[in-house]
Amino acid sequence: MSAWTLVVVIAMTLVGATVAGTTGYGLGLMLLPILSLSLGTRTAVPALAIVQLTSNFSRVIINRKQIEFHYGIWFGIGALPGALIGAWLFSHLPVHGLASIVGIYLILIPFLRRRFSRSFQIPAPGFVAVGFVTSLVSSLIGVVGPLCAPFFLSIGLTRGAFVGTEAVGSVFTHIFKLTGYGLNHVLTSKEVLLGLALSPITWVGSWIGKHAANRLKDHHFANLIDGVCVFFGIILIWKGH
Repeated sequence: MSAWTLVVVIAMTLVGATVAGTTGYGLGLMLLPILSLSLGTRTAVPALAIVQLTSNFSRVIINRKQIEFHYGIWFGIGALPGALIGAWLFSHLPVHGLASIVGIYLILIPFLRRRFSRSFQIPAPGFVAVGFVTSLVSSLIGVVGPLCAPFFLSIGLTRGAFVGTEAVGSVFTHIFKLTGYGLNHVLTSKEVLLGLALSPITWVGSWIGKHAANRLKDHHFANLIDGVCVFFGIILIWKGH
């Protein structure tokens, strides 16, 4: 990785962590393209998982007083098999085109949330299924964006509660992803060192994002999530092609 590329990666890590600290999402989708171009996808995805793990852990710590932990734990139960299956598929199968499918879903999220948010609420154990699907796709393509956003929004979570509770589930996802990558020999010391080197920057971004989220009203926060969904949905469709 050249010095110029490293500067870009550090800058994108800070920006992405700040966006994620505000909305819960964004770091992976900002970092994955530049890491893939400079390192290759097979190296970029495991390295990114380490950065995502520390970023989500920082959001858990920063938002800990507002977190609904039981939703995150149910999510984590589903994340275990989903992440391990996804990691195996990542190491053995081509996954071209999946990013586009996820991108289309993300673009539809604002419509789905407005259409079903009042009538569609799943109980806490239902987050096992959400965790399974989210972790499976995350292990396959490295990032999923706000794939599970409608489900966390539908139970009334917003701002710090939304960001922190989603981060609890994502911590489980990335721990299990990394375990699966290790078992399938696609995680080496190179990816570990790169991920750990970028991780401290995510704490700074999470702190900045937390204070930005506190300034938003609940309905503005939901609208911001919709905008993030559409933006990153377009990026994923572009990436899939």
